[in-house]
Amino acid sequence: MKLWLTWLDLGTRGIGEKVDSCIEVSKHLANLVSNNPKLSLVSFSFSNVCIRFTPRNGETVEEGDLRIRKARNYLEDQAKRTSKTSSVTSVANKGKGMDPDNVRIGPSDYVKWLEDRKKAFIRLEGEAFGGVPLNIEVQLEVWDSPNSAGVVIDAIRYMKFFTDKKDLESLDLVSAWLMKAPAKTSKDTDTLHKLHELTHGEN
Repeated sequence: MKLWLTWLDLGTRGIGEKVDSCIEVSKHLANLVSNNPKLSLVSFSFSNVCIRFTPRNGETVEEGDLRIRKARNYLEDQAKRTSKTSSVTSVANKGKGMDPDNVRIGPSDYVKWLEDRKKAFIRLEGEAFGGVPLNIEVQLEVWDSPNSAGVVIDAIRYMKFFTDKKDLESLDLVSAWLMKAPAKTSKDTDTLHKLHELTHGEN
């Protein structure tokens, strides 16, 4: 799906230029690694650069890998939290967004006994009449694979529909409706209404 959209946007020549650029960047990275005493170049082929951190004094390769893996997992968790927070804040307040400091999402690590399920505990804090605190707590659970498959199927159908009509601009609406962090955000109900008009207008 991503390759198809990229090809439509860049064309064969454009993709070739991107590949050439990627290879040049890989060569530059390999040179930087070779000149860095803290890094070891394990292999370099085409656009693939395999790097290993040089173990510290008195540290085995396995211990060094474990230290780096922990640091990498921490950075990945932070990236996931940023992405999930953005997906919530961008559509809040009827599409006007909200301050990320007022949202806390995470952790998003794997829990073995949940298997393929995703579970979310949601707490909303607000005020009722007279400034009285009003809190709502909700638990949401979905089976992840079928849910994700449904989103992908819808995305493919929309892409086929709009590419047949040569209307690539409307794919922004598809992204806003189906994806976590779209380039252009809008209120969910407005987005769905626009998509329905475009796909069912002739009926």
